[in-house]
Amino acid sequence: MANQDRSRFEILRRRSYPTTGTGVITQGDILMNDGSGNATRGITNADTVADAFIGIAIHAKPATSTPDVVVGVDCVAEMQCSGLASAGAIGDAVEFSLHNSDAQTVVIGSTDPIGKLAKPAAVGATTLTVHFVGRSVFALGAAD
Repeated sequence: MANQDRSRFEILRRRSYPTTGTGVITQGDILMNDGSGNATRGITNADTVADAFIGIAIHAKPATSTPDVVVGVDCVAEMQCSGLASAGAIGDAVEFSLHNSDAQTVVIGSTDPIGKLAKPAAVGATTLTVHFVGRSVFALGAAD
């Protein structure tokens, strides 16, 4: 997947996270904590990603390198979704969805939320504007 600048609106907070040399991180990826404090792409199910969600990658990282990656831990970003069957309203919960190993998308759903809609979405929309808040920020009570 090519790098995608998803920060169309605002990055409220950013933080650097260490990475490992085993995986590619592209700009705009949904990232999670791997359990050892390292940032990694969300490539599992919605529940696992929601439990360890840290934010959206602002910078990319090649597979063979281990730099820190800058993550938008509290940001408003645009993400792809399947065409919506019903309209979404501001504040609707959004959760992670993975169509294949390359395409990270989100869906409207309240089971395992990682963000909330920041802009209304019409029926059939394929892009959602989402306010993402990583667990590190959410735990502080600094975000809604």
